Amino acid sequence: MSANNSRFKLKRKHGINIIAVILLCAIVSITAIFVIRALWGGNTYTPDGVVDVELHFFDTTTNVPIVELRRVSGNNNLQFLNATLSEWIGGSVNLANTHYLPENATISAVILLPSNNVRITASEELNELSPLQLNQCFTLLVWSITSLEFVNDVEINIGDVQFVIFDAENTPISLLNRGNMHLRPVTTPYEDIEVIAYFSDAMGMHLEAETRRIRRNPNRPIERYIIDILLEGPEQENLMRTIPQGVTLLNVETNADTGIAIVNFCLEFRADSPLAEAFMVFAIVNSLTELDHVNKVQFLIENNLITEENGFHSSLTSPIERDESLIR
Repeated sequence: MSANNSRFKLKRKHGINIIAVILLCAIVSITAIFVIRALWGGNTYTPDGVVDVELHFFDTTTNVPIVELRRVSGNNNLQFLNATLSEWIGGSVNLANTHYLPENATISAVILLPSNNVRITASEELNELSPLQLNQCFTLLVWSITSLEFVNDVEINIGDVQFVIFDAENTPISLLNRGNMHLRPVTTPYEDIEVIAYFSDAMGMHLEAETRRIRRNPNRPIERYIIDILLEGPEQENLMRTIPQGVTLLNVETNADTGIAIVNFCLEFRADSPLAEAFMVFAIVNSLTELDHVNKVQFLIENNLITEENGFHSSLTSPIERDESLIR
């Protein structure tokens, strides 16, 4: 009997050891899964992989911060973070809103473990901003990123230099959050000015000038205001628009050295006939060259030069000079 008991105890002990090994392997496997998921950016934020975020911009017409709700998708926190950052970089749906981010600037983000803070690395083009604009830009960015529930603090670097703010005691703060990045109205000096935009007459025979009074934000190119007016169409009932509806301006900037305004449109920028095309082109050229610092206009579609192969009736590969022969 004693021999049988000994064998029974041995088998029982062996069985307990096997169970212990299995449990240990299970614990190790589960721990490994959580570690891998954390390194990848944390647990899936929502079951369906979609989350609503708040993107913050400044309304340049009212001088106050505004919020745009966007929906981003992903499978983990890192993907949600990058999707939110990409949406914010893309800018507001309203041309009157800004985030002050230079168009040639780049921004990347990583999640820091185990704190789940976020490190933002921005390119040195942000140094082109004024101190006020830079602070406003990062404030809007921090408020947008922290609309994600898993983000509390944000560390921002411009190149190799860490961005810091100072509290009331003049103590530098490197970890930024909603508590120390306050959204305040922008103190930008606006100016009321008059600009001239050209539209077609009712017969489609000439271009006529329409004077508009605008409230301009000096941080926004005046060329953009003029193009926006041309895209909106005339106020006078006896005038007609020359740019078809649905056309979007991607960018406009003027080279200070050459006086050439580079106007970049979407693919829909085109006209049905040679005459309509000429009116469209020279309404823009003659409007922009009313500005003292603009001499010519270079047209682009989606960053590419415009040729007859693009469906145009004439080539626009070279900058276009002002032509007053169509003006009445």
